[in-house]
Amino acid sequence: MNRGVELCDAVMDYERSLITNQVENGISIRMAVLDWLTPGGEFPKQESYAAQQASSKLVMP
Repeated sequence: MNRGVELCDAVMDYERSLITNQVENGISIRMAVLDWLTPGGEFPKQESYAAQQASSKLVMP
């Protein structure tokens, strides 16, 4: 983020501002995507919809 260019100082310094958290999360997401796209990166495991529904029914009393 560029202070004074993308956002004014008042917004950046506001006590309830979530901008820093959003920037940190964005960096993590970009790093994960780059790792996933590079050769040897781990492909995220995805369960089928039916498997997700079955596992959620097991947890519910």
